[in-house]
Amino acid sequence: NHELIEKSCEYLKKKPRDKLSLSYYAAAMRAEGNVERAIPYLEKLYKLQPNDPITINALGSALKDLGHFKRADKLFDKALILAPRYGKPLWNRSDITQDPSKDLQRIDFQLSNNSNKPNEKYHAHFAGYRIQESRGNYGNAFRHLEEGNLNKRETLKYNILEDQEIERSLTNILNSDFIKSHTGVGNNSAAPIFIVGFPRSGTTLVEQIISSHSEVKGLGEIPFFV
Repeated sequence: NHELIEKSCEYLKKKPRDKLSLSYYAAAMRAEGNVERAIPYLEKLYKLQPNDPITINALGSALKDLGHFKRADKLFDKALILAPRYGKPLWNRSDITQDPSKDLQRIDFQLSNNSNKPNEKYHAHFAGYRIQESRGNYGNAFRHLEEGNLNKRETLKYNILEDQEIERSLTNILNSDFIKSHTGVGNNSAAPIFIVGFPRSGTTLVEQIISSHSEVKGLGEIPFFV
C-alpha cells in the first residue's frame, strides 16, 4: 500500500489530472484510514468524470464515512440513476436513504436484472436487509440476509478441505506431549498486554485466546486511549 501511495504521488506530480493515479491514491488513503486526505482527490476525480458511477460511489462512500450523509445520499442516488444495476451505491445508501420505498423498488429491479451477477445481487440483498429491518419487517429482512450471504458465498474461493487439513496438522503438532514439554515456559510479567490492529484483522480472536488463560483477564475494547 505504501508503494502504491508513493508511485501514485510521483505520477500525480507529473500529471495531476491523471484519473487512474487519482483513483489509486484515494483508494490507498482510504485503506490507510485517512479518509479526509482521500476526499480532495476523489473530488478532483469527480470533476474530471462527473458521470462515472464508480467515482461517484467512491466519493459518496468517503463522505458518508465522515458523516456528510446528505451529500453522500445524493451522490449514491446519482450513481444509481446513471447505473441502475450497480449494487454498491444501493448498499451504501441503504442506512442513510431518504426514500426507502424507492430503494426497495431498486432492489427488486437489481435482483431481477442481475440474475447472473452474484456480486451485484448480494449488495442488493444486504441493502434490502437494512431497509426491511429498519421498518420492522424482520421476516423479509432475514430472507434478504440469508440470500445475500448465499450470493456472497458464490464470489468466494473457499475450500473447507484446506482448512480441515490445517486443523489436522495443528492437532498433530500441538498435542498433549507438546503442551507438557512446554510447561512453565512463558513470560511471568504482570504488565498489561495491549492488542492493537485494524478492524476485522483478528484482534478480538487474539484477545479471546489470551484471556482464556486462568491468569489473564480480558477487558474487551476500551476507549481510554482513543
